[in-house]
Amino acid sequence: MWSCRIFTAALGRCGASRGARGCSGCGCGEAFGDQLFRSVFTGELLGQLRSSIDHARERGHGLRIRLRLKGVPELAELPWEFLYDQEQDHFLATSTTTPMVRYLDLPQAVGPLRAKLPLRVLVVISGPRNLPALDAEGEWERLKQTLGPLEAAGWIVLERLPCATLDALRRRARGEPSTSCTSSGMVASTRLRAMACCTSRVRRG
Repeated sequence: MWSCRIFTAALGRCGASRGARGCSGCGCGEAFGDQLFRSVFTGELLGQLRSSIDHARERGHGLRIRLRLKGVPELAELPWEFLYDQEQDHFLATSTTTPMVRYLDLPQAVGPLRAKLPLRVLVVISGPRNLPALDAEGEWERLKQTLGPLEAAGWIVLERLPCATLDALRRRARGEPSTSCTSSGMVASTRLRAMACCTSRVRRG
């Protein structure tokens, strides 16, 4: 029986033993996510999920899953992003057909946001010295390749922050120019794989 505490400990041990490869292949994420999935989607609710996904797929769409946890705040801290559908062999949050979001109930509806193109995307890829090395250059190249068509169309502008520290990120978000990195900022207790924020001016439509 997996508990959140046991899962977190197992995930930490798995990540430490596998280095940069993370917990891929150890099965702890799938085991915990399967238990979490089966605790929610059973009986009629599971049938409704399956039929809704099939109906959306027939129309060429995905099915967005909203987590509304306002009435049960004690469940909000659970890692719902690990929901794992064993029958379909995938995590719901990583499938393009079942995007998952945490939904906040607000007293009034939030209007749509319109952004002035191009969207400016600031990318931060860290490489702390006290953790196994990441293929930072490879990740940057894959990101550039994936978003290349959008850049070519003038819809986005990608900028890589040369120094992956919180202070550097804050300074750049305030509009200050990027600066070269120093060794003092390269050690971190946790790994920041990739972080992006849009710095374009956004106005309500």
